[in-house]
Amino acid sequence: MKSKKILHIWDTAGVGSILAKYQRKLGHQVKVVTAKHLDPLNITRFYGNELWEMNKKFFGMKLLLESRKFDIVHVHSGLRIGKQVKRIFNKPILIHYHGSDVRLFPLEERRKHEKFYDKILVATPDLINFKYIKKPTYLPNPIDTDLFTKIEIPSNNKGVISLKKGQTIESIKKSLEEHGIQIDLEILEQTQRKSFLEFKKFRQNYEYYLDLPFVNNEEIKAHSLTGLQSMAMGQKVIDFDFIIKEELPEQHKPENVVKELNKIYEELLQ
Repeated sequence: MKSKKILHIWDTAGVGSILAKYQRKLGHQVKVVTAKHLDPLNITRFYGNELWEMNKKFFGMKLLLESRKFDIVHVHSGLRIGKQVKRIFNKPILIHYHGSDVRLFPLEERRKHEKFYDKILVATPDLINFKYIKKPTYLPNPIDTDLFTKIEIPSNNKGVISLKKGQTIESIKKSLEEHGIQIDLEILEQTQRKSFLEFKKFRQNYEYYLDLPFVNNEEIKAHSLTGLQSMAMGQKVIDFDFIIKEELPEQHKPENVVKELNKIYEELLQ
């Protein structure tokens, strides 16, 4: 496999950092860059990637100059840099959508930026159904299995959920009862999520994690990164269909994700 120089711009939910970690293991030269204020859970910092101060006047120019050093530019969520990278350097460039960046922004708002990208990636299967300027490719979210490994999970019949806007504990308890699931349910307050490592440690105290994504008063039929991480730890995860899962699916193992991503890169570099 030929070594590539890969630049990840932005780091939505730390996906860029995880991809970079496992791409480096394959011998690629990889850099991840994002703005300091876009790393509230300290994921990018944990992986030792670059956090730049946001200066509206110079930030875009700095990213553009950085792009010229790489073979592939992989952009997560933030669309606008694509136009300059493509027009000035004509680099192979991908846009990688992760959820709200599509669900909250219709194609009419994305079209003028999307047209400069050679490839569109989506992080969850449900995003395939939205409209894009070209056919998207589903790339499963990678889970860092070095960090999220099998651990001893307590058999305490306790479950925890992080409520989203529009969700109610009453409706969730009712759904659990309808599916014959009887657990002691607690709500995870947003104030308890100071960093992703603290969140990881906190939820290890529960036998169950409820993975019920909810955006714009709509249930999302997809696993969240948190839910997948919990599966990797051996925690019982109650998903959107109220099915209990304890194993991380093969497609989310990082080695498999970067293998698929490398095939996409190879096509763009031909």
